[in-house]
Formats: sequence, C-alpha cells, structure tokens
Amino acid sequence: VISLGGPQDLLVSTDTLNINHHFTPDVAPEDLAHKLLHVNASDIAAMGGTPRWATVSLASPMLESDWAQRFSGALDRVAQTLQIAIVGGDTTKGALSLSVTILGVVDCDQALLRSGAQCDDVVCVSGALGGAAYGLRAPDVADAAKRLHLPQARVALGQSLLGTASACLDVSDGLVSELYHLANASEVGITLALDEVPIDPCLKTASGLSDLDRLTLALTGGEDYELLFTASREALIQWRENYPDLAQSVQQIGVITAPFNDEASPRVVMHGNFVAECQDLQGFRHF
Repeated sequence: VISLGGPQDLLVSTDTLNINHHFTPDVAPEDLAHKLLHVNASDIAAMGGTPRWATVSLASPMLESDWAQRFSGALDRVAQTLQIAIVGGDTTKGALSLSVTILGVVDCDQALLRSGAQCDDVVCVSGALGGAAYGLRAPDVADAAKRLHLPQARVALGQSLLGTASACLDVSDGLVSELYHLANASEVGITLALDEVPIDPCLKTASGLSDLDRLTLALTGGEDYELLFTASREALIQWRENYPDLAQSVQQIGVITAPFNDEASPRVVMHGNFVAECQDLQGFRHF
C-alpha cells in the first residue's frame, strides 16, 4: 500500500505462475490468461481495492503463433471484464512461466491489511476450498480442473468488506498457511473449527478420497483464491444484512483469541473431527 498524498492510496502486488505448480501442461491458453489476471486481481480484492493496471511478463520455451494469439486475445478479454488496462510487460525464452505486477486503488487509509484482527473477532472464508488442489492432482475431473484453471477474483466481496473487516487476505497457499499469516501479522491466536471448513463439492463426489483426504485438501491445497477475513460479530451481522447476496458465499470458521504472547504454543488451534491428524498440517511452501 503506497500513499500518494491524495485521496487514494496505490495498491501494488506481483505474482508468478509456473507450469506444474500452478497449472498443468495441457491448460488451454485462454484458461491460463484467465487465471493469470484473476489470481493477481485477487490480491487487490483482498485489500478491498479496485484493480486498474497490470504489466505482464511471459517466459516460454517457444512461442507458437496460434498459442500466442489465443493467449493474448483472451488476456485482452479478461482484462476488459476486470476493467484492467495492460500497460506493459516482457517476453523471454525459458520454462513456461507468467508473472504479473498489478496496481489498484483504494480510498486513503482504508485498505484491508492482514494485521488488524482483534480479540473475539470471528474468522470467515468465502466460497469452498480444496477443489483447485484436487484439479492439479486429477486434471481429468472436469469440475476440479475448472476450479484450478478458472478462479474468480472476489473483487466485489473485498470492496464490500471495507469498514467491516478488521483483517483480510486471499487463500492462495492453503487455508492453514493463510491463518498463520493472519495470526502472525495481527499477533493473535486463532481457534479453527475443522467441522465448519467449507469443502468444495467436487471433493465430496470424488472417488478414492477419504473424509480426511478431503479436509486435508481444503486446509492445505491452495490455489483457491477465496477471501479469508476477520470482523467483529456486530459488524459481520450488519454486513450480512447489507450484502445478503455476497453473504451467501461466506462461512464462519473460527474465532480470534487473546493477543498472542507464548511463542511455545501454536498460533492456530484446531478443534473438531480429525484434530490429531490435522494439527501439524501446513500450507503449500515454495521452498
């Protein structure tokens, strides 16, 4: 968040997508363009902002004309839908990788941060979790592949949370990982109700997955790009009344406990089914 000394602050974020980590090799260029812009717009959404401009960098082992035309055409269409102007970028030869720097705006001093959660706030998440991670594991499952390749930036939801949420971030590396980020930034503890974690419907119908497998994917899988936020109980009730349509997709999954002082204890404490199996889970780590 960069102060410009005027009525709005500038929001800046950079994100990179790599083959076999964030998308499968057979992904359609149109879907890749969609994901590239939506996952970056998600960072602006998590700050309650409006995405405005982006630069796009592409590394590819070769640049086939048909692929490039399909990708660039889809990139323009998605950018128009999100009302983002693509203002620059770069193209290089290498393993398939795409990176975006996105810029947005928000009213001065109003941006949602990770660091504002307060004792007794409730913890909420939008949508359902785990489907995208399953899509990377089982690309032949259509619904899961759609979750992986076609995430939706929750821009309207993020904007609606301005003045309501005390802290917010998006779920990119798994719910547990993001809960720890939030707890560390806000210097609080979090109690997570495992039984309340919203599991993607495509996991519930997937064969060969146990209930623990489904919960583990929802907790650690990542690539969901839903919004995780905290708010006081009173503010959340009022928000639900003001935004009933958006509220339908939001599930309460936990509560913020007292300010955290004991470094020997975990910042995130779980309760519910499978506590013993889940207590040491972590989200995706790049290294």
